Amino acid sequence: MRCLQVKEGGAEKWSDFYGHIEGFTFTPGMQYKLLVRVTPIENPPADGADKRYVLVRMLSRVLMPN
Repeated sequence: MRCLQVKEGGAEKWSDFYGHIEGFTFTPGMQYKLLVRVTPIENPPADGADKRYVLVRMLSRVLMPN
């Protein structure tokens, strides 16, 4: 499973994100700024996610320097 590096809210440090964002397809080599709606999942499976992430809007998409 591919892991994304994310900063949520006003966080200064990156953290790992292993979930799925509905409506978003990651392209390697790009850095994105996204607006995402997060909603809790009622009665999530024991081995599943407890939140649903849905892309609202892509705010920016920038090519990362090598």
